[in-house]
Amino acid sequence: RMRWRDGTSNQSSPMQPSQIYEIHIDLTTVAYVFPKGHRIRVAVSSAAAPYYSTNYNTGKFDFGDATKLSVTAQNAIHIGPQHPSAIALPIVNVVDIPKNDRFDSTSMAKAEPSWLI
Repeated sequence: RMRWRDGTSNQSSPMQPSQIYEIHIDLTTVAYVFPKGHRIRVAVSSAAAPYYSTNYNTGKFDFGDATKLSVTAQNAIHIGPQHPSAIALPIVNVVDIPKNDRFDSTSMAKAEPSWLI
């Protein structure tokens, strides 16, 4: 949430219309193994309720806001020479992935998706 864009210790000041904000999203706790040749898509959204906690876009703490009145968010990603954007995805060797009983990294290393052209 943008109210935590300046850190998780203190709530950031309310955003201003037409102001461009630089943000960094840390996905340290997110992991996914893509098969060789796999393509990815990045989707940016301000809401995914009920999968994640509802955001009423008021700047108030949602659990403490008895009115539950919401404001529609307007999002934009600025790209280009004046507003460079980037996504950094680390590449790791499959043998360096820690053992996980729910994931067989040895079969992933041998897997060649049949849908690759």
